[in-house]
Amino acid sequence: MRSYLRFLYFIAVIFASQTHFVSADRIKDLTSLAGIRSNQLVGYGVVVGLAGSGDGNTGITLQSMQSLVSRFGITSDLDGFNGDNAAAVMITADLPPFTKPGQAIDVTVSTVGGATSLKGGTLLMSPLLGADGETYAIAQGNVVVGGLGVEGGDNSSLTVNIPTVGRIPRGASVERLVPTEFLSTDFVILNLHRGDFSTANNIANAIDDLLGAGTAIPLDTNSVRVRAPEDPTQKVAFVSILENIEVERSVPAAKIIVNSRTGTLVISGNVKVTPAAVSHGTLSVKVSEDVNVEGGDAIAVGAGAQANAGAAAVPDTEIEVEEDLAKAFLFDAGVSLSDLVDAINEVSTCAISGAVGTFANINPNVEKHVAKKLGLKIEPISTQVIPRDRHAFYFSVLGIIAGSIERVATEIRHLQRTEVYELQEYFSKNQKGSSAMPHKKNPILSENLTGLARMVRSTVTPALENIALWHERDISHSSVERNIGPDANITLDFALVRLTNILDNMIVYPKKMLENLNLTKGLIFSQELMLELTKTGLSREKSYKMVQTYAKKCFAENLNLFEVIQSDKYIMSKISPKKLRTIFSYAKHFKNVNLIFRRVFK
Repeated sequence: MRSYLRFLYFIAVIFASQTHFVSADRIKDLTSLAGIRSNQLVGYGVVVGLAGSGDGNTGITLQSMQSLVSRFGITSDLDGFNGDNAAAVMITADLPPFTKPGQAIDVTVSTVGGATSLKGGTLLMSPLLGADGETYAIAQGNVVVGGLGVEGGDNSSLTVNIPTVGRIPRGASVERLVPTEFLSTDFVILNLHRGDFSTANNIANAIDDLLGAGTAIPLDTNSVRVRAPEDPTQKVAFVSILENIEVERSVPAAKIIVNSRTGTLVISGNVKVTPAAVSHGTLSVKVSEDVNVEGGDAIAVGAGAQANAGAAAVPDTEIEVEEDLAKAFLFDAGVSLSDLVDAINEVSTCAISGAVGTFANINPNVEKHVAKKLGLKIEPISTQVIPRDRHAFYFSVLGIIAGSIERVATEIRHLQRTEVYELQEYFSKNQKGSSAMPHKKNPILSENLTGLARMVRSTVTPALENIALWHERDISHSSVERNIGPDANITLDFALVRLTNILDNMIVYPKKMLENLNLTKGLIFSQELMLELTKTGLSREKSYKMVQTYAKKCFAENLNLFEVIQSDKYIMSKISPKKLRTIFSYAKHFKNVNLIFRRVFK
């Protein structure tokens, strides 16, 4: 099975350049710990020291001030207070998890009365309560306001931001610790910020890969349960390891969000378009509204104007809708968003600039008008023809695809050689192989693909040559494109279908793969051996020289490198027998194969 994965790994690498990779995120970016959250606090208080921007003689403010001074043994009725320099406020704050008594947190102060600004004010000591009614913090301090409000004598005013809301950095002292079960539980629960079965499963797999199978269990779309260390003192270190594990986030569901007011479309990258005709153009709606005055006697109102006494205003609305013709584009099923955008951008170009592109006998507005009516963009630079760099780009893409096809075909041809024979194209029961050597099964389909790929790539050079056309007018490109256009597209389409059939029906020989690997007699592990020696304190140069000497000996005398190293007392004093067996194991080279598959073929 591992040998089979070796070939699949190669195929994955071949197509990696044609596939979008899924980005990796840390677990801390995707989840939060259950029960570890901030707690909201709220309180009521009075801000004093305002320069006449307070609540005035508002009852709640005056009563609050009376209650405050009474705590200091001062008695006074409400008439003894002036609320212009004070304001009743609500106080809010977030109490972060694990915050200890004596630590400070930020608070926000907001007016509840008629105060116009909190600038320059000081919040008097106020308790902050939690949802359970208990006091968790005490707030006090100078209020910082980011807004500005001024008024003129003529009742004019100017307000910048919100002067009735302010902050007190580190303005509250924590008095009570919020209890948590973090240290007492045998498990930690990771709650996903966005529920998804695939992401939850990927998180569990990533944790198991690092910490061992069964460590994490996905509970549902939103939660993953992870077995924690029994020793509470190790829990913080354990969670820090969990947070930094990288996980491949699953591709979100296809989604299209339409803003009907602005006409904006937000489309996720994995949206597929079913067979449809897409048109774009202009739809204009014109609304004009007048007010007609009916009835009454005409009277003078000054400056030659007149109005009707007792007249009635009657609205007169006129609506016009114009829908221009739009250019339509037809797309086949399975077209991705990027393909859709690229196709529209490429074909939505026009040029109406005269015989040589100078607008000598045509107004540029004609080109602009036609482009708008047809839903096209204006070609910024053109002569008699649209520049052929667009076409050269297209044929270059075809050539790159053809090159990737040949790369796969060439690998298949090599692996099907009799002396290698790790895989082969499908070979029917009555199919003939080599005409001269009956034992051979020639990779005729892959050989055919190699030739077809060369033909497609041969169209790239003529397409590039078409870019440098003579100035003013030159249609030498026409004869070239009439030939390479149909040939390149038809040939590449046939090659892609053929390659698909080859891979679908491929026959793989895992035992032969393992046999070929074993023919090296352990020489393929020389690098791993050298690196392990450097970890024991030897220099890289000394490690390299030592391993190279033995490798040459094994190659020349057909010896097994593992057995030769075992007989070296110096090396075995540096590396344990168990570690040596690990070095000469294939398992390490296949441990991330599934990860690579998920990255490439997702």
